[in-house]
Amino acid sequence: LQTERVVKLSARIAAVRGYLPGADISTVVGVLADKDFDAMLRHLYWFSGHMFLTQPPNDRALEPAELADRLSRVTAELSCGCGDPACLRCSAESGPFSTVFSAPEDALNAAITRAQHSERGAVVVCGSLYLISAVRGLLM
Repeated sequence: LQTERVVKLSARIAAVRGYLPGADISTVVGVLADKDFDAMLRHLYWFSGHMFLTQPPNDRALEPAELADRLSRVTAELSCGCGDPACLRCSAESGPFSTVFSAPEDALNAAITRAQHSERGAVVVCGSLYLISAVRGLLM
């Protein structure tokens, strides 16, 4: 079942890339602790210009700081190895290309602000359906 979710995520990423070619994606991410979020982060690593990490409103939610720690490990594992000090994916000085927020609304607002300051900015919310539901409620 976890593999099926990762395959579906790959298809959704391809669809967004097809719909918004060349977009600078700000991704709001929040997951439940019992899900295969490492696999999800590996896919989002190449998709996201910046990740805004938060937690969905659910008792099983993973703390955003723990999600940031896991993202750091994925970043180290998947860095492109270009050696460019300006490369956010390779530079140890830059750290992971993410920001942590305890509240989903704060993560969403920061992602929207980043997208508004980018010529081709867009925001994608993913991870838990609890997070997507909470964010949808803020946008309606």
